[in-house]
Amino acid sequence: DELRYLDNGLSSDVVVCYLHGLGLDGRQFEPMLQASRHRGLAPTMYGFDPTVRRRVRLSLDDHASILREWLREVVVPLGAEQIVLVGFSAGADLWMQMIAGGPADAAVHPDALLTLDCNVSYDTAFVSRVIARLTSDDPRELVAGLRVFGEDPKSLDEWLNTHEYLVKVFRKFRADIDALTSVAREVVRPFEGTGLETFVERYRAVSRAVPALRIVFSDLEANHRVVAQARLLNLDTGALGDRYREDTIVVEPDADHFDLLDSDRLTRHIEALVRQRRDAR
Repeated sequence: DELRYLDNGLSSDVVVCYLHGLGLDGRQFEPMLQASRHRGLAPTMYGFDPTVRRRVRLSLDDHASILREWLREVVVPLGAEQIVLVGFSAGADLWMQMIAGGPADAAVHPDALLTLDCNVSYDTAFVSRVIARLTSDDPRELVAGLRVFGEDPKSLDEWLNTHEYLVKVFRKFRADIDALTSVAREVVRPFEGTGLETFVERYRAVSRAVPALRIVFSDLEANHRVVAQARLLNLDTGALGDRYREDTIVVEPDADHFDLLDSDRLTRHIEALVRQRRDAR
């Protein structure tokens, strides 16, 4: 089966490819596809489509390989001047993993990458950690595990956003919870016991491969803390490499996790990356 994707069909010299978060699909970016002036494509990770009856379980390495070939076969032939990748949450992790861990193939390396709340450490992978621990063997244990999500939100809006997300995901995966939890475990595993090491390694690899890079975080205390730690580490040791710029890692003011998907916010960051790449050329 081919990888399914949404496509706004616009004529543009910039193509933007949007990758969804854990358990979701390309529909997450429908408002942005409609609002953007650029050609926009939003793939759905294999097995995450809302209409499939049987979900094939793939490793994240497999998903990265499929996305790399999708870029080669579908996106590159469009002949755009720039290819921009946008990833949300676990989708941001996957784009970074694909770029950092893949072969040095210039044909499928993007001109720019925008990540939205990528994971930086074990602490920031809260949603994936909780889902990874869920079990489908006992419905009561499953529901008890989900109650954790009601304890963490700091505001009503955050509570509503979290539970809207959970309803979407678990309606889709209710017949095969293990297909979701297995991916969540893979999202979390690289950050177990590593501190900032995994993020730093990915950042260095991605910054070498991608000319224009922006790592955006929501306005949460945990994100401010890890961003400050990363910047201090870079000041002390140069850990982020010589491609690091002050505006590469930013916290979006007054934005929670799902606010990062707002079309105006996305447009602002995408246009900044497009200008940065054109100026460099």
